[in-house]
Amino acid sequence: MIVNRVLFASLVSAAVSTAAISPVRAQNTGVDFGFGLWFADSVSTVYSVSLRRQLLGPFDYGLGVTHLQGPSGTEDQRLTGGELSVGLFRNGNGPYLVGAAGLGMRHSNGEFDAQWSTGAGYEVRVLDWLSLGLEGRYRVEDRDSKGFWRLDPNDARGLAAQVHVTFRFGAKSPTSSTRRPPDVRPERDPVVPAAPQPEVEAPRDVVELREAIVATAMEVMGTPYRWGGEGGGGFDCSGLIQYAYREHGLILPRTSRDQARMGRQVDRSVNSLQPGYILGFSDGGGGITHVGLYAGDGMFIHSSSSGVKLSSLTAPEGDGRWWQQRWVQARRLVN
Repeated sequence: MIVNRVLFASLVSAAVSTAAISPVRAQNTGVDFGFGLWFADSVSTVYSVSLRRQLLGPFDYGLGVTHLQGPSGTEDQRLTGGELSVGLFRNGNGPYLVGAAGLGMRHSNGEFDAQWSTGAGYEVRVLDWLSLGLEGRYRVEDRDSKGFWRLDPNDARGLAAQVHVTFRFGAKSPTSSTRRPPDVRPERDPVVPAAPQPEVEAPRDVVELREAIVATAMEVMGTPYRWGGEGGGGFDCSGLIQYAYREHGLILPRTSRDQARMGRQVDRSVNSLQPGYILGFSDGGGGITHVGLYAGDGMFIHSSSSGVKLSSLTAPEGDGRWWQQRWVQARRLVN
């Protein structure tokens, strides 16, 4: 038992040290600790620790260690091993999917058993650097190592339930003004904004066209978020803007990176904005990670993980303050 604790503590220390020295953003790297129960042929306690990093778009991966502890006196049910996991939409807020595979050493005889699991979970970001989650998986342990990809009577299998605590590194100090809203999904293809251009007064027909574009976006208010969505049941943030302009005969590029190069950049001031301007936001201090469409009166419409919605650029507290700090550009596409 003492050897097991020392081994597990060493692995935790190594994972924490690796994450702490990684020169990456807090939203992309974290150390995850899990504790739960596995209901197989008997009830085992599951401990886990892993280093998680963003892979591509909504995907992330984790490298870690899992320890299974069976009921008292069942030495053959104690196992420690490594695990590789891949998550989808595991971004610190909301539901996600996860799958994992690994290899563990049984303490009773030193033999290695293959393991795999798949399931879903739900995370809530409590602070910029802390997330709490609840996860359920269907877990299989291939005890004879002869048929890793198929089940047989010798395999242990059953449902596992775990609670998770994730610490993210390099985050800002948590305050009410910097706290991340629970429904932001960063857009792909970041781009650094160009210098602003002076604003000019638009003729009436141009103003009416811009307002009509905003009205088209408002008509799909509440439509669910869908990564890569351009309509037909869902939008991502740049997909919503492309749709609103396309309905009025104006064809925009698909990604936020290309949209951020269109038209002319104007002063980053609410007083300089007109309905229909495209707003760019950055959550990392570098490139644009989210875009929205200015709707007037200090409000903008955008597609987040809770769907197409209105948010404020002027509210002094809460989400309004958060958006103000991350707003980096505004662009005029209709002249």
